[in-house]
Amino acid sequence: MELFDEYPYLCKYMDLLDLFDLLKNKRLILRDPKYWEDRNDYFLIQQYLENKKIVNLFATCFTSQVDAYHFWKIYTSKANGVCVKFKTRELFNAINLDKFPNNFRFDSVKYRTLKDVTQSLVDINEYPFIKRLAFNAEQEARLIYEESKVALPYRLLKIDLESIKEIIVGPSVRDEYVNDCVATISSLIDGDNVKIRKSTILQSAAWQRQLTY
Repeated sequence: MELFDEYPYLCKYMDLLDLFDLLKNKRLILRDPKYWEDRNDYFLIQQYLENKKIVNLFATCFTSQVDAYHFWKIYTSKANGVCVKFKTRELFNAINLDKFPNNFRFDSVKYRTLKDVTQSLVDINEYPFIKRLAFNAEQEARLIYEESKVALPYRLLKIDLESIKEIIVGPSVRDEYVNDCVATISSLIDGDNVKIRKSTILQSAAWQRQLTY
């Protein structure tokens, strides 16, 4: 898959409870996009569902952006966030989407202006992977699951924890809690093979040392 070359690593920002569920149960949870904050985004999903006669669509979103400030602010709780960095090929080898070719789709998000969509007709099949250009800094990729027969509340997807390269504890987690947080995460995963660290986006000793006169 060409996207594996475009995105050798994929990051997913989440809260600690979601991380604990991921590690303990070795799974990703694909959820209903109706809860997404971007209503333009959800409008396209609705259009897609109605046109394709699909009962359910669930999604989980990734980004190529590692330890990015706006992701911490938007997609995690202030003092409760983590970023999981996956090895893309290993992640999808374990998921084995080929077993469900008619249900799963994985693609990068394409960012469009109003002028773009005014001047040319957009294929309805692209709708789940389109956002307005204002969001292009997200560098997002999505995994979606479609179900046209049975109504479901969500979709669970088993993963291999070997696909995790790094787990980053959010920058707003207080220093006195970081060691316990790291220890708890390590107890749920092989800490020897996965790097676990606190974000340095707001305070980097290396950055400050390099620029100290």
